[in-house]
Amino acid sequence: MCSSTMRSPQAQTEVEELRARLQEAQETLEAIRSGAVDAIVVEGPGGRQVFTLQGAEHPYRVLAETMNEGAASLARDGTILFCNRRLAELLQVEQAQLLGSRIGSYVEEEQRGGFELLLAGAAQAPRRAELECSTLRGKVTVLFSLGPLGVDGSEGICLVATDLSEQKKLERALENFAAQLSRSNEELSQFAYIASHDLQEPLRHIVSFGDMLQEHSAGMSPEAVDCAGRMQKAARRMSELIEGLLQYSRACGGGGASQAVDLARVVAEVLLDLHREIQQRQARVIVQALPRVQAVSMQMRQVLRNLLSNALKFQRSEVPAEITIAAQPLPEGGWEISVQDNGIGFEPSSGERIFRPFQRLHNSAYPGTGMGLAICRRIVNSYGGAIRANSEPGRGSRFWFTVPATGEEGGSERGPQA
Repeated sequence: MCSSTMRSPQAQTEVEELRARLQEAQETLEAIRSGAVDAIVVEGPGGRQVFTLQGAEHPYRVLAETMNEGAASLARDGTILFCNRRLAELLQVEQAQLLGSRIGSYVEEEQRGGFELLLAGAAQAPRRAELECSTLRGKVTVLFSLGPLGVDGSEGICLVATDLSEQKKLERALENFAAQLSRSNEELSQFAYIASHDLQEPLRHIVSFGDMLQEHSAGMSPEAVDCAGRMQKAARRMSELIEGLLQYSRACGGGGASQAVDLARVVAEVLLDLHREIQQRQARVIVQALPRVQAVSMQMRQVLRNLLSNALKFQRSEVPAEITIAAQPLPEGGWEISVQDNGIGFEPSSGERIFRPFQRLHNSAYPGTGMGLAICRRIVNSYGGAIRANSEPGRGSRFWFTVPATGEEGGSERGPQA
């Protein structure tokens, strides 16, 4: 006789209850594994007890679902074990369809070999690469970041995918804009050169005919002589302005590549150029230790020459001229170069205006075109630096500008004194 027929009704009931409890336990375990429940209630001798299941995995699942990047956990062969909705949106595939598929199958075919190498290396250490993926809306540039991850006691791989489509679009737009700007600057420079050259020719004729008039001034009335003299001055002034404009247009062009420049040597050359002016004004020029900087030598020479020339030009007649050239390192890197004088100075409110083209504070009282400081600013700005001025009337001026360092050690030297 079968053993089941020997059971009593009570035993049969107990067996059914045990089966029901076993089924319930299996369903509970499955719910825990899938993350469908956050807590369970257990009846015990001490009453009901609540056990929360929000362990280490739950917060990371929530984080993965709320992050803007695509995220997934992979087996060593690239099979997707878990992924968030953002990865499905990025690849234009249903989330359920991604699970169990190989992530490499979504990479462009010609780049899959590189992705497999990336995947193999990620099992030992983090790896990153930009790859093209095929989607329903076309190719998408994706930055894949992969690294080792322990999953269920075995080694897996963590993947984060960042959509670079907008970034690439902006980069292309920026490249196009930079190319257009470069062409525009080149055309502007050519225009300035041609215009300056063409304008200088008629001015030379004006000056030449003015000289002829002055040679025959004996038979001219005083008014005619005065007009001829004014014409000569105006023509020469116009020639100086055109030359200043030409220098301004060339300020950031040519001169060679940026390299390590010894400012002490550059200042020595500038002082030699300005030797006559220094002697005429009986000026004392103090040159402190100057560094080597990353720049174009000719441009640094132009900046320092313009600043020193102004310091000599705008001096007070009642005191001996004294000019100090110094340098100090900047906390964020680079150098601050300063030129300080004890000259006539200017109103602090004019500190910005003086760097604009053709701006002159003292008009015809001092020679010049008002382009020197504008050229200085254009050169300094081309290095990503800045140039500033601080002054008060009758108390001198201090100009300083920033320039990149070379990264070399011990580049400062003591310059000459004039």
